[in-house]
Amino acid sequence: MTDLTARVRPRGVVISAEANFTAD
Repeated sequence: MTDLTARVRPRGVVISAEANFTAD
């Protein structure tokens, strides 16, 4: 479970950053 969370967290951050960059 910890591995899954660690994997999903970084991905979500990257997606959020990309979405923000694209929105800008």
